Amino acid sequence: MTIRRYLRRFLNPAVQRLPGLEDLTDAEVEAVRELFDLEYYLDKYADIRNSGVDPFEHFMIHGWKEERNPSQEFDVSFYNNRYLRPVNLKKNPIIHYVMNRDHQDLYTNQDLLIVSELSVIDNVVDFIRHICGDKSVIDSDRIKNIVFPMFSIKAYRARTGVSDKVSDLECFVRYLVHDFSNGIGPGPLFDGAYYARHARLRGLEVQTDPERSYLHWLAQGAPSHISPVSWFDEDTYIGLNPDLRNYPHFTFFHLIQHGLREGRRFHPVVSISPVKHPLSDANPAQYFLNLMGIRPQAFQEISANLDFWRSAEMKSIMDRATALEPEIHDITEGHLSLMPPWHDTMYWYYEIICSQFVGQFDHVVLMPFGKMGGADYVGSVLANSLSETGRTVILRTDQSDWDRPDWFSPTVTSFDLSRWLEPIDPVYRKRILYEVVRRLRPRNVFNVNSYLAFETFRTFGARLQHQTNLFAYYFCSDRTLEGREAGYPVSYFANVLPFLKGAMFDTEQLARTISERYCLSGDLLDRVNVVYTPAMSAASSASLARKQSASKAKRASPVLIWAGRFDRQKRFDLLLEIARQMPDVTFRCWGRAVLDAPPSFADMPPNVSVNPPFKTYDELPLEEVDGFIYTSGWDGLPTILIELGAMGMPIVASAVGGVPELIDRKTGWPVPEDASVEGYVASIKEMLASPEERDRRSAELQKRVIAKHSRKTYSDTLRSLTAWGGGIV
Repeated sequence: MTIRRYLRRFLNPAVQRLPGLEDLTDAEVEAVRELFDLEYYLDKYADIRNSGVDPFEHFMIHGWKEERNPSQEFDVSFYNNRYLRPVNLKKNPIIHYVMNRDHQDLYTNQDLLIVSELSVIDNVVDFIRHICGDKSVIDSDRIKNIVFPMFSIKAYRARTGVSDKVSDLECFVRYLVHDFSNGIGPGPLFDGAYYARHARLRGLEVQTDPERSYLHWLAQGAPSHISPVSWFDEDTYIGLNPDLRNYPHFTFFHLIQHGLREGRRFHPVVSISPVKHPLSDANPAQYFLNLMGIRPQAFQEISANLDFWRSAEMKSIMDRATALEPEIHDITEGHLSLMPPWHDTMYWYYEIICSQFVGQFDHVVLMPFGKMGGADYVGSVLANSLSETGRTVILRTDQSDWDRPDWFSPTVTSFDLSRWLEPIDPVYRKRILYEVVRRLRPRNVFNVNSYLAFETFRTFGARLQHQTNLFAYYFCSDRTLEGREAGYPVSYFANVLPFLKGAMFDTEQLARTISERYCLSGDLLDRVNVVYTPAMSAASSASLARKQSASKAKRASPVLIWAGRFDRQKRFDLLLEIARQMPDVTFRCWGRAVLDAPPSFADMPPNVSVNPPFKTYDELPLEEVDGFIYTSGWDGLPTILIELGAMGMPIVASAVGGVPELIDRKTGWPVPEDASVEGYVASIKEMLASPEERDRRSAELQKRVIAKHSRKTYSDTLRSLTAWGGGIV
């Protein structure tokens, strides 16, 4: 589709309104259109240009979610970070801008914000001119276009020790008043000693202390094209960027005003990516140069690298290599390998992420998220236990959800790593997680169902195992729609076990199945450990079964509870079939869909009611029902059965996975894995028919929970696995 055809469609006022435009006035819709630059979008995003889709339609439906920019002037990432993410608002930025710009000051990119903030400079220029010795260099344009781009807030704060409560803009004003007026440079982009030495070589006499020669450079050095730093050479910059041959000004000005942000090469060896992390307003170029100011030896190493590259010794090496392999050619400076890690965008992301942490941690728990599931609860139990022996942090790697903060001790730090990793290509996420773990230097790292952690263990486990103790939890396998076994015990066991200090299973059944499947023996078999999840609730002195029997007269008909996720695994559909065959029993259900689409509640039997998820068991009418029914199609050992077992609840449960380790004919009413609806109905009727048997089996269930699922048993097992107080340091 040509630009002309695009324009015809784009400008057609009769085009159907797109998502987000329905509630706007015609004037607001037109304003949204004006913010979209068609030619920019097609030129910027070749995939859209080649696909033939309507660019405006793509942006309104998909582009803004992918943080594509609708024009050169509208930086979606900047706008999201400044206005939308802080209030957790997911809205098309240009629609938000159009609807709110008349009521508040909104900026569409960092440059406009800076221009606005720097308007204050106009108010202090006269004062600075009054106190400054060289008044010829004091004007607003020079300060905004040269001094400000060279100003390093990080270097200034480090040098002066100014409080973080002082804004960046106020720091700049303080610099102008106290330092700039005395000739002190704005940061690592000005090396006074280097400038003074080269100014004298060019016949310019620097009378002042070289460290106070910045005003001299502005007045005489810059007009004479004298570089203020050793690593910038004008001829080299133009050679690497030949389109600047006719640039009318000193090209160092181009570098600080445009080149760094554009990712232009300014050194034969050094290069920095112009990409910034979507969740950070920091400029990678400034970050790089700040580090250069703090670590000047880095450029000395780079210069030494370049000198060696140009040396006779390197030429001799290349000649000998070419003699052995003629396809090795001379490597010119235009093809030099870049100095790691500064050329690496992922290193930049990694540094931003690591800056979020303070200090080191003894234990790291890797979780995909914090939802309502049993694995999430196990993660809380693990983290709380570990926090008793050392500083513990939970890293959520896959999603931001944090539904049950009440499960976690206040001494446990929780960090949403996923929001920082989300904008990054999935290929690089595991590498960054690996580096974050290395930076934190924990004694122990536990993976509790994190996909990214398993991927990281698989790829980097051979290295990580020498730096920390690696552990991985395994719960039940999953099932595909065709019934095939899948999930982490299938995909991430054999390929990570050699790197683990311990593989942790919540059931004997799964540990035995996996060990036999892979014919484990010796040291590898010793790494397989069954760690029973402890009950959150203390065992009741009087079982629920007795209390339910005492209140039975208040119920016109039997009542059963079902609770869990409305996902395929938990078989809520089976519960509905059971209810249809038992119209004289009331089924009260609690839950929500977490992993799958929610079921339809349109044709529910009248004896079934659905409630939102509960947060505590106190919210459930446990003493006013006649038992609990569990219908999962496959499972490990669900924590809800452990909790209800501690309370003495009569339970009918599918005998899948590790459930029989808790619910058998002594402790409840197990239903065979291949049982039909009739099998569940028969077991429920058997349970309801005998109050004495309900009381006896629920009491046995309590004893089993106390014996196998106590906090002390869990802590003792964990202590033996991790060698608390020891480990790798």
